Amino acid sequence: MAIGTSVKVGFDGSEVKKGFAGIGGMFKSIGKGMAIGAGAMMSKSLLDLGMKLATGIDQLADFAGEAQDTALQVGATTSEIIKLDRALALSGAAIDSGRLLSTMTDNIYDASHGSEELQKTFGALGLTMADLAGQSTIDQFMMIGKAVATIGENGGETEKALKDIFGGKMYMQLLKLFRNQDVFEQANKELDSFGKNIEDMQDNLGKTQDQFQRIPYLWKSFNLALARGIGANGNFWKKLFDGFDQALNEGNFSKLGYMLKSEFAKALEVIAGSGALDTFKNFFRDIGKYIGEGISSALPKLPSLPTWLGGDGGKTSMIDPISEIQRTNSLLERIYRTGGALYA
Repeated sequence: MAIGTSVKVGFDGSEVKKGFAGIGGMFKSIGKGMAIGAGAMMSKSLLDLGMKLATGIDQLADFAGEAQDTALQVGATTSEIIKLDRALALSGAAIDSGRLLSTMTDNIYDASHGSEELQKTFGALGLTMADLAGQSTIDQFMMIGKAVATIGENGGETEKALKDIFGGKMYMQLLKLFRNQDVFEQANKELDSFGKNIEDMQDNLGKTQDQFQRIPYLWKSFNLALARGIGANGNFWKKLFDGFDQALNEGNFSKLGYMLKSEFAKALEVIAGSGALDTFKNFFRDIGKYIGEGISSALPKLPSLPTWLGGDGGKTSMIDPISEIQRTNSLLERIYRTGGALYA
């Protein structure tokens, strides 16, 4: 075969036309489906994003609020509580940090105010009241932990001391925590910046959450305004429901349909007069605009091929799948018109 000649595929032209017509329709459907699907996907994504944003901020505010409450209760910082909770989780200790530190500080207070038994308990760990005096709550906790890690096995005296300081339900889990000091370093590396950022934002997060809690009241206010607009004295609804009851008892569905249309038409007139419909119309128009912009920005941006591979050398930087499908359709239609496939 000489280079540059054209050879027509030796098939029945009518059958080839049918085949390519079907393929062309398929690609047109794909293009249409892609556009519709992209719009639906973007609409759902925008809704999901809004819901996740509101829910995520609410959950973050709960998290920060709980850590802040615990910190205030035991005389620590929010960041310290967050990192302690993480260290407890890493060690597998299912312990409430607030109860843990409260129990410890109560016993330190009693020991420093004359409880000889508790003084002996701390002494078994190599600690005196002078060592613990003036230290922050977290520093006192860490001092006890390092003392336990240093002592090692000593015939159960450490376990007894921990039981007296923290209570019988927590001491065994704390023993495992204190003998694995690496978890404190890991928690600090993971959450030091996060904890400080939460501390900086905790008050603002609480104020934001307070406003989110107004949403149910705003929805009630909307319904209240709607009820006031259509007449909330009961007369409208009594007339409507009495009519429904009579029509249903008589089996007169034409009368029921008329009532539905006439009475609700009046209600819609009130709503339209309030400007609510224009508000909703503009809202959905804006949503449509944002969805369109979202689809455009969501299309994959891929680098163009260099000129030596047949590309444009970077003149364009985005492949538009819709345009590609349109070009494919154009090629298929040209082949369709020639009665078969031509290869050059």
